[in-house]
Amino acid sequence: MHLCFKFSRSQSSLRLVRNLSSAQLPHLPVPALQDTLKKCLRTIQPLVTEEQLKQTDSTFKKFGELGGLGAKLQDLLLNRAEKEENWLAEWWLNTAYLEFRSPVVVYSSPGLVMPQQEFESAEDQLHFAAQLILAVLDFKSLIDREQLKPEMMGKDPLDMAQYKKVFGTCRLPRIPRDELVYHPTSKHIIVMHRNNIFQLNVLAEDGSLYSESQLFSALGLITDLTEQEVTPVGLLTSDSRDSW
Repeated sequence: MHLCFKFSRSQSSLRLVRNLSSAQLPHLPVPALQDTLKKCLRTIQPLVTEEQLKQTDSTFKKFGELGGLGAKLQDLLLNRAEKEENWLAEWWLNTAYLEFRSPVVVYSSPGLVMPQQEFESAEDQLHFAAQLILAVLDFKSLIDREQLKPEMMGKDPLDMAQYKKVFGTCRLPRIPRDELVYHPTSKHIIVMHRNNIFQLNVLAEDGSLYSESQLFSALGLITDLTEQEVTPVGLLTSDSRDSW
């Protein structure tokens, strides 16, 4: 069901902070081949016998010889690093996430656990939900305007590019690799109540946010329309990616 409300709301007064684009950050370096081989050998040491470790060490030395296969592959990595801001990012996304066949629930997709709230009535719960929606949209607005304060590791800023697709992104099950579909101009959220799924518009045509009272009314209508539970299709996300 699609609930569309055409109201207006003034933009959030949330204080804006400076933006840092990934172009201002150093590119991800490619580790030296010999350093990679030494690290790999240290990593597998607790998992193999002494004889297996010797054989692996011998293989690594041959692999890392000047002009050998390792050197040729290292050159390919260096060439890729010259063209990409992050030579690993796409491979990591595809291999570690989109090609991972286990359920996204628990294994991959993040979730939020909030402190338990004590509500005196259903209306209190809906008001809280409306406030939460507005808070999330305020945060999304900072991302869209590239004014989100960069996270830091010590004194060094981190790349904030991944925040761009936190909202408006859907992961579709595919074989052998899932597909990410991104809709940066979407104006709705999904609300689930008693396993019923609703598409709820939260932004007006001009991009302004609806008020808390307007969202409260919309959420109240959803609860009124869902007196009975329906088939929980959301359970499909707990199955193998290849099964559905």
